Amino acid sequence: MPGNLAHHPKFELLRQNTGTRYSQRRPVRYTVREKFFTLKGDNDINNEMGQPVFRVQGKLFSARSIMMIKDLAGNDLARVQRKLLALMPRYEIALNGGATTTVRRRLSNPLKPKWTIDTVGQDGMLLTGDFFGYNFVIERAGTQVASISKGWVTLTNAYGVDIAPGENDVLLLGVVLVLEAEKSRKKR
Repeated sequence: MPGNLAHHPKFELLRQNTGTRYSQRRPVRYTVREKFFTLKGDNDINNEMGQPVFRVQGKLFSARSIMMIKDLAGNDLARVQRKLLALMPRYEIALNGGATTTVRRRLSNPLKPKWTIDTVGQDGMLLTGDFFGYNFVIERAGTQVASISKGWVTLTNAYGVDIAPGENDVLLLGVVLVLEAEKSRKKR
């Protein structure tokens, strides 16, 4: 499977239907609402122009916190699921037709939480955040591949997600869902 799902055949229809641009010259920016999971069911992930690009169906209040990322036509793109038997929080992101990625919280300084993101056969990534949970950076081999921040979405309760060109957008958006699921789980 290609490293960037934007080149996957399912995304060709998605680009045509939503006008979403997957430019290789600049990062792709998305908006993911904080407190994403409500009782109403489906929620959208929007592009920087406010247009829906992906839909998330979640069962956050189930023991496993299962979430499905879908395209706007309803095709499954990824499944995000919490693993129950783990000392530290652990989630799996299974891309449709691709490898499974494990996202684990590391034992680290509580003021600077860290998560590892591992996919078999690929270089691992590291997610580092701040104490307040407003800013996160995802790096692979010391190079930033995504940033998650409330900084550029100041008037709404939403995360801004910037993803570097050539990266797997669906996988990295799945990581954002892991963060929000874990934040919601801790509040229960």
